[in-house]
Order: sequence, then C-alpha cells, then structure tokens
Amino acid sequence: MKRTRVDQNGHALLPAAIRRGLGLREGSELLVTLEEDGRVVLLTPASAWTRVQALFDGAAPPPSVVNELLDERREEARREADGG
Repeated sequence: MKRTRVDQNGHALLPAAIRRGLGLREGSELLVTLEEDGRVVLLTPASAWTRVQALFDGAAPPPSVVNELLDERREEARREADGG
C-alpha cells in the first residue's frame, strides 16, 4: 500500500510504481468511483470494460427474433398443410 497526499488544488499524485503497473502515461484517462464503504477505486477504461464483459460471461444470449418469427411461420404452414 502506497501513501500519497492531496495538494491545495485537490490533486493526488499516484506513485510511480502504480502508474507503471497500470501503464499510465501523461494524459492517460482513469475512471474514478467512490464505493459505499468509502474506498476510492481507480480503473483504466480497458479494465472497466473487462469488468463489464465479465458480468455477462456465461449469460444466455438473447432470443433471436428472426428465429421466433421463422418458428411461427413454420407452425402456421404446418397447420395449413394439416387442413386446419
């Protein structure tokens, strides 16, 4: 755990080891959130996107509207062929 301070302008310096670990350079973008427990979380946009994708891993894909329509048409055709 590294320690830093907030200056008079509200800026906090990220220690060099952390910047290097995240691959941050001057002008790099970070996303900042405040958790309910008081933790401040900094994420790169790439890591935030990875987290979002992980939420949907293993989720069933949405049903295909096209396949549903085709199934309905087949059922209608079957009923008509059966005389009904």
